[in-house]
Amino acid sequence: MPVGNITLNHGRFENWVKRYIKNNITQYLINPELLSKQRGETISLFMPTVRRFAHETKTGGVGQGEGEVGDFIDYEENEGGTTLFENGREEIKLGFPVSELEDVILEEVGLSDLKLTGKLMVDNKRFVEKGISKKDRRRHFQRTYKEALKRHLMSGDYDQTNPCIAPVGKDLRYYAHHLDKDRRHSNAVIFYLRACSVDEEGSKLFEVANNWVERLMRRYYENLEKQYIVHASKAYHGVTPERFYRVRSNEKSKASSALEKELRIVREEYPSNQWDIYTFYCSDGENDKDDTDKTLALLGNVLVPITKMFCYAQCGHGKLVKYIQERFSPDSSKQSVIAQRRIRCSLLLDNDDILKTLRTFLNKDQVPFHEAGDRP
Repeated sequence: MPVGNITLNHGRFENWVKRYIKNNITQYLINPELLSKQRGETISLFMPTVRRFAHETKTGGVGQGEGEVGDFIDYEENEGGTTLFENGREEIKLGFPVSELEDVILEEVGLSDLKLTGKLMVDNKRFVEKGISKKDRRRHFQRTYKEALKRHLMSGDYDQTNPCIAPVGKDLRYYAHHLDKDRRHSNAVIFYLRACSVDEEGSKLFEVANNWVERLMRRYYENLEKQYIVHASKAYHGVTPERFYRVRSNEKSKASSALEKELRIVREEYPSNQWDIYTFYCSDGENDKDDTDKTLALLGNVLVPITKMFCYAQCGHGKLVKYIQERFSPDSSKQSVIAQRRIRCSLLLDNDDILKTLRTFLNKDQVPFHEAGDRP
């Protein structure tokens, strides 16, 4: 077969796989295998293929192989990675690169053409080897040999019958190291906030959404750190990711405690002129009534001005999302345009809401991290 036909068929097959993923994107977003996979690895995808006629599986026949006439053909044990189901539908198992799956998700969310501009970080120094020096750390053996050879030739000590070249101190040459001042760096920190009143199902949905947010953001940030804060009436920092998504409490929720904890950490560890700060908060919407005004004031007046984005996912039927939307809606005159632009809210009630939540949080027209470092 001509190479051109192979390339064409391979391209058609890749496009067909991507279309199938897009049509069934929810099942890949919630695939537990992805939670432990990194870029460069592959995951197993099961794709439909041509149907077999299930009613003919017990018929005999004449052909090549070890079978005899009339032997039963069990298609469920056939080789080649295929499996036959009772409804006559067959699937093939494919090893699909995680990076390509992320590309499909990026395209579906609408971020496939964004590029990070980066920021110049003084504390992230990187040296490059450029030129030759007489004093440095790593010796350049070829240049050292040339200098010693030249010295022997000029002094007349070089013997062609016994070419012994012995470098001395003045012959030594080294790679010159220079500070790469033009290198762009991008630093970001994600604060994951969660109310302990969120049930197990809501926590799993929030974990899946966070996993994809983090995967997509790592494409734009060279250095991405994470901080976890859980709260009921009080906030607790430093919990492990496993405990963050599992801890429960029946106390009244006070979202302001988590925001205050985040602000304290930002002031101590993450200066806003060196770090891009993102907050992803999840609750069931049942916040203490006496705490709502304080929460909204902290959010609009203190937290939003120093963060790139505040995303709120509600996994219940409480009223907190309503209060936030009313305060920071485009029609509201109580807050600035910057606050309205940086705050995004989404309902996260079932698996179908995961893609909607990603599209809300990573809105192409408003997403800031493709312009990291360009602050208003």
